Amino acid sequence: LEQVRDQGWSLVDQELETGLMSIAAPVRTSSGHVVGAINVGVPTLRMSPGEMVETVLPKLQATVQSISEAIRR
Repeated sequence: LEQVRDQGWSLVDQELETGLMSIAAPVRTSSGHVVGAINVGVPTLRMSPGEMVETVLPKLQATVQSISEAIRR
């Protein structure tokens, strides 16, 4: 959990279900409290963990940043 907290996102590769991988990031208030999270799941046949981090993570981070900024207004 410390690593997840430090990097600001989490990748789960078939830990909950064989063939399923997901990546998630928190939505935060201006005080830093987590009020939600966005999760993207894909079948492991579609991409590797490295591809998930390389292609999905930047879009996920941009999305949670936009939502976080919107709720701060």
